[in-house]
Amino acid sequence: MPGILVVANPLAGGRPGGQDAAGGGGARLDRLLGELEAIVRGYGLSMTLCAPSLPAGLEGELARDLAGVGAHSELGNASSPSGTIQPDGMQQPGIGQQSRRRTYAAIASVGGDGTLSALCRALASIARRLPGGMPGLIEQPPALPLPPVLVIPAGTGNSFYRELWGETPWQDAVKAAAEHLVATTSAAKPRAIDLGWIEELRTTFVLGASAGFFRSVLDEALEARARGRQARAEPIVARDGEYDDDPAAGSRSLYEEAVTMALARFEPPVMRVVVDGELLADGPVVAVAVGGGRYRGGRSPVLPRSDPGDGLLDVATVRATSGGDVVSALLPLLAGQLDDPGVSYVQGRKVTISAGPGAILALEHDGEPDGPATVRGGDQVRGNSGGAEPAVMARAMTEGLASCSIRVLPAAVSMFAPVGVPAHPIRT
Repeated sequence: MPGILVVANPLAGGRPGGQDAAGGGGARLDRLLGELEAIVRGYGLSMTLCAPSLPAGLEGELARDLAGVGAHSELGNASSPSGTIQPDGMQQPGIGQQSRRRTYAAIASVGGDGTLSALCRALASIARRLPGGMPGLIEQPPALPLPPVLVIPAGTGNSFYRELWGETPWQDAVKAAAEHLVATTSAAKPRAIDLGWIEELRTTFVLGASAGFFRSVLDEALEARARGRQARAEPIVARDGEYDDDPAAGSRSLYEEAVTMALARFEPPVMRVVVDGELLADGPVVAVAVGGGRYRGGRSPVLPRSDPGDGLLDVATVRATSGGDVVSALLPLLAGQLDDPGVSYVQGRKVTISAGPGAILALEHDGEPDGPATVRGGDQVRGNSGGAEPAVMARAMTEGLASCSIRVLPAAVSMFAPVGVPAHPIRT
């Protein structure tokens, strides 16, 4: 029986131990997985759960567990008599410890943008689609094409789910993908998705990378979360036994608080941005966004023209205004007014972002910070749990980066998306 491998993150949304403030996060995730399995089995497909240790070592463990995984050759879950998930499935071993042969037709990412990013990074490494590979990850190419990824929103922002599926309930997305797997024709099909590659950190992103105000919002959100002020950090909201089907519902109060705090404390840094050898910005910059996906925080359209499978990076910069008003500077970009004099918007294959003289670049990629924090004085260098090479990150944490080079990795992975979105060739 062909099946779906489910990579589930019990810590998605930043809840220690997978629990929300009421202690019910794990139960809600179990209910989501139970509903997912019911849908999958209704189409005659099996489902196996892979729950790597999280968050530390996620990419390395995924890469080891997925080594040799092909679209038609898999190892099943020997720990479950039925070959499917068990009620305590979060404790199941990785498939590197499993022994029974099984066929997997797709890999489901159950979590947020960070979970999806880690999975894509591992898949690209296994398929040898990363420049020079990633030390510590298995780089043997698969004997068969890797299965497409099915994104299921269970994290904080879920921006890339919205990128692919808009406001479609996740249950409908699963049904469309399952129908394609059993009938090869449906309202959904796999499409090629690009990744971004940050050379200095030797890591990838799927959603995007940014500096300036968007990084400051992330820092404020991390600070608020650390203080325990996450009024709604659980995106899977049970209401009388039903789920909230809004894929962009995660952590709205936390995000809004972070934006408010960032607006009060943010000061535009000096940055220089070069795209394919052409200067795009040089001076005080409110924001730089590179991607990837159109949305940040689940809803802010910072790259409104981006197509994640066109083989190009979209790059937007917002220059600081003379009065220093961050809101008035950002509004044209968020409103799609890309011809505004303060907005520069281009496409390219290589982007270089540099900090001002003597400064350290504060960057984020797929919601993971690198470089100095932009709050609490701006002198703390944060660690990174997003899969950068350990030796590189150790150096970045002590020395920081003055600049970074980003380039596109075309068609690095494939994901299910509704029929009708732009299609690009899928690499095998």
